[in-house]
Amino acid sequence: MSGYSPVVTEALIFGLTASSALVLGAVVGDRVRLPERVLASMLAFASGALITALAFELFEDSYEQGGLWGSGLGLLLGATVFTVVS
Repeated sequence: MSGYSPVVTEALIFGLTASSALVLGAVVGDRVRLPERVLASMLAFASGALITALAFELFEDSYEQGGLWGSGLGLLLGATVFTVVS
């Protein structure tokens, strides 16, 4: 075994590229001071995007297993509870 296979090397390159945004964002965030309102708006948008992505990912499985009506009702009920609690 005299080195990495091309698949491992490719996975390493993609992994480093994908995670570099997190490191770059941390460095920029440490050096740049944004007004609190702007920072709060950015964080709210990011959390909303993550919640939306998760909800749509879970909705597809729910739809396949439980059908449209049960999945739709569960999605609306979950969104309502989240909004009220939030």
